[in-house]
Amino acid sequence: MHETPFSYDVTLENFQQVVVDGSLQAPVLVDFWADWCTHCHTLKPMLERLAEEYAGRFILAKVDTDSQQQLAAHFSVRSLPTVKLVKGGEIVDEFMGALPESQVRAFIERHLEVVKNPLHAQAAAAYEAGNLEEAEDLLRLANQENPNDLAVIMDLARVFAAKGDVPGAEEILAALPHELRESDEVRAMRAQFKMLSASDGLPDLAALQAKLASDPNDSEANFQLALYQIMGHDYEHAMEGLLGIMRRDRAYGEDAARKRLMELFEMLGADDPLVRTYRRKVFQLMY
Repeated sequence: MHETPFSYDVTLENFQQVVVDGSLQAPVLVDFWADWCTHCHTLKPMLERLAEEYAGRFILAKVDTDSQQQLAAHFSVRSLPTVKLVKGGEIVDEFMGALPESQVRAFIERHLEVVKNPLHAQAAAAYEAGNLEEAEDLLRLANQENPNDLAVIMDLARVFAAKGDVPGAEEILAALPHELRESDEVRAMRAQFKMLSASDGLPDLAALQAKLASDPNDSEANFQLALYQIMGHDYEHAMEGLLGIMRRDRAYGEDAARKRLMELFEMLGADDPLVRTYRRKVFQLMY
């Protein structure tokens, strides 16, 4: 790809202008590559495409390490491809190797300023006010303006779920490209929708509590109570209850308690402190 307003071939002569000065205006992704590097031929075109898609929210600076050995040495590049992110004149993050597109997008998004489409902002306000139909209409218009805005698509799925149309919400996410469909954010939302679907047909909470009062080890009742707790954001008690079922009755529902725990872990994300704690407990119990 030739140089564009968002993607540049960088040498010693223009490094200060493109990378250092440019990073004062927008994050600059510096891709160290070489023609002999097989993985570079996968990553570089992806980065060029993403630079065009993001249209200036970050700048791509491409450094051919064969012709720019001094730059590669200055930045201690030991393997290719290596990507460094420069922001405010300083290196703030980096990765090595040809990551999947979903991970590259997540890496980039961590360092971008949040720019919300005005229609998206109006939709968020309508959603918070409980005006779901208005929120849906505004999100559809925002999606027409920028079909690649993942945040708009996910909020549209949230609106469908809030209206009680969980299958419709799942269908919206299923239509995403594979690399986005498998991103952590989308996987978490899909797990949340599974919980919502599973909550249909739950018995009355008072009746459930009465059942547990007479038999505290009733696996089905404890399993259903855990779902109530998840819906109420009482995640620690839900995890403890599901782990209790695993200890007492691992065969219940063909290992349903462990499966529900895994869905909950996915919904909350790997960095959640409770998830880290209870992953260890599950591992210790199983092994």
